[in-house]
Order: sequence, then C-alpha cells, then structure tokens
Amino acid sequence: MNLLIKTIIVIAILLIILLLVIITLYYTTLEAKKEMINLSNILPGSIFGCTYGGKLSKMVSSWTRSKYNHVGIYLGENIIVEVLDKGITVRETKVSEWMTRNNIVVREYKGKIDLKEVIFDNIISHNKDKTKKFSLIKWAPLIFSADISGDNETYCSKFICTILKEGGIIKDMNNYLTPGLLLLCENEEMSQHYSSSREL
Repeated sequence: MNLLIKTIIVIAILLIILLLVIITLYYTTLEAKKEMINLSNILPGSIFGCTYGGKLSKMVSSWTRSKYNHVGIYLGENIIVEVLDKGITVRETKVSEWMTRNNIVVREYKGKIDLKEVIFDNIISHNKDKTKKFSLIKWAPLIFSADISGDNETYCSKFICTILKEGGIIKDMNNYLTPGLLLLCENEEMSQHYSSSREL
C-alpha cells in the first residue's frame, strides 16, 4: 500500500512539473512573438491575420484555400480592430490577445496617408446598424469575387477593404475580399503602401 501511495505521489509531482514546463514554454513563446513586433514602428492601417478554428472560419479557409481566415486592422495604441459574430460586431482587441491565436501574420502599412480617422469613422458607421443579419447568400462574393456594391453584410476582410478604399489605398475592393488576398497579394497597388507579410 505504501508503495502505491509513493507511486501516486511521484506521478503527481511529475505531472505538476510537466504542467509548469508547458506553461513556461507557452508564455516564453508568447513573449518572443511580442518582441518580434515593434509596435512603436507599426502604423495604423497595418493588417494582422490569423487562423480561427470555428466552423465558419474553417469554411472560409476551405473556400479561399488559405490558412488565414481572419484579419484585423491596427488602430494604434496596442489595439487591433476586428469584425466578429458573423459580421455583426466590431471589436477592439489588444495585440497581446491577438498573439495567442494560430498562424499569426502581419502586413505593415508604410503609406503616408493617416488611416486612423478612417478606421474610427468605419467603427462608428458599422456600430450604428445593429440589425445586420448573417446570410450565406451574401457571402457569395467571397467565393465568386462578385460585385458587392449592394451588399450590406460586413465581414472581416470587407471591413478592412472599405477602410482602405475610403483612405485611397485601393481602388477595387473585389481584388482583396478574402483574408488571404489582403495578406498575401503582392500586386503594385498593395506593394506601394504595404510591406510583404511576415509570420510571427
């Protein structure tokens, strides 16, 4: 009996040590990721991407054939603005929270136009309408890259495209209507204002 108790105690101690090691590695990795981003040099308008594990996000990855299925735009002051809840909610998220997600990538804005006010205006404009309803039919443009001029649905990439178009950064939103296109598209229009994406 004493041998059994000792064995249980030893196993419990080993499990605790293993748990502590895992926690330490997690936070060490998180801090290393944070250090890779010098926020003092990142301008409002920079695009942050990641991979979400929800059903809708997985559908986006499948449709767009990209591991990146969610994007947010940097507002400044350690805040990223993102669209959640099937396009209904615009939320401000701390960079530290974003860094806990999978497949983090950032595309830094290097243009001369200050996008901060444009971002604020779009947050206010979007949050005024609380009646937005999610419709799979309205997501068809994301799949077929069709014209969305009459579409009142907002999802993460369209929200950012609207900001970039109003800020004079892009001309045609239909070229960038998926997270992957916003993050990885290297045409002249994007390259003029953004550096290449880098994973963190």
